[in-house]
Amino acid sequence: MLKAGYSDPFTLALIINSSDIAFLIPPSIGMIIYGVISGTSIGELFIAGIGPGLLILLMFSAYCVTYAIIKKVPTEPKCTWRDRAKAVQMALWPLGFPVIIVGGIYGGIFSPTEAAAACVLYAVLLEFVVFRSLKMNDIYAIAKSTGLITAVVFILVAVGNGFSWIISFAQIPQAILEAVGVNEAGPTGVLIAICIAFFVACMFVDPIVVILVLTPIFTPAIEATGLDPVLVGILITLQVAIGSATPPFGCDIFTAIAIFKRPYLEVIKGTPPFIFMLILAAVLLIMFPQIALFLRDVAFR
Repeated sequence: MLKAGYSDPFTLALIINSSDIAFLIPPSIGMIIYGVISGTSIGELFIAGIGPGLLILLMFSAYCVTYAIIKKVPTEPKCTWRDRAKAVQMALWPLGFPVIIVGGIYGGIFSPTEAAAACVLYAVLLEFVVFRSLKMNDIYAIAKSTGLITAVVFILVAVGNGFSWIISFAQIPQAILEAVGVNEAGPTGVLIAICIAFFVACMFVDPIVVILVLTPIFTPAIEATGLDPVLVGILITLQVAIGSATPPFGCDIFTAIAIFKRPYLEVIKGTPPFIFMLILAAVLLIMFPQIALFLRDVAFR
């Protein structure tokens, strides 16, 4: 992108905030954690995240085109149809992953867990048979790395479940929500309160930890107002994604600093337009829940 004429701040901001779409498009670790903590169907969450993910994709694409026109970024030479066909051919194998996940869950072939296992098998076939980019000796290192990451997540989930049980037994969530008046705010008020709480928290803390800690607190209000837990899960996932890319301490910012070796101010300089678009997406979700729930209703209702 830098060679094409885009500025450093714009490029960094686009990369950081585009990663937020991964929170919404299945498989999403944020949705899995929320589903485990709240007892919500992970399959429904996966399907419901597609609509908001595509909405954000369209917003970002429109902004990128507008930016390129205003800044007079030179256009690249058009690809020949032969090159396009070759690119599509190369992309067909990796595109099997969303087909397996979404198609398998939607078609009732897999549960979310089984879809994950099927994807692992598909990845092994691609890497060892089709692309031949890995050797048998690499399996140990891959398994070890995966095991370490999974162990961390499992520890967080275990602690989060224990924390959830303790605060529920002590009726702490009810006391907090009554003190701030969330219970009387109605469905829209509860959604706004949830969005603000998760957004602000993820500006300072890792998203998985925030989901584990805050979800049990808001569960009584969600149940009392009759909100669809799938819609709430999509909004929570979106908010933790936004907070992760928002100053002062969003974890995605420091990941970008470490990877691209750019100063803090340069990394955050281009983020405001993207954060605005993400917040706008959250507002549209609250106003028009069918953006998320339409595909869920088609698939599961």
